Amino acid sequence: MLFIGWLFLILGVILAFLLPFVGIPLIVIGVLLLLVGRGQKYGKYRYKEEKYKLKAEEDPENAEKYLRKARKSKVKASKFER
Repeated sequence: MLFIGWLFLILGVILAFLLPFVGIPLIVIGVLLLLVGRGQKYGKYRYKEEKYKLKAEEDPENAEKYLRKARKSKVKASKFER
């Protein structure tokens, strides 16, 4: 989703100079796709965090490893939270 958003954004900027009535809507679509892509990444990392926390509860021997992975996912999710 992010790649397509960047593609629309770049094409929109280029076409805005040549054909403004085509380029400006492409810019808007590109920005919306970038925002949707950020939301999907945030959800993915939140899901991974919960998954690793559950695994840590199920497997006490390797709990430290899973909790470390959960913290990494939480940090990555916080980048997309803003």
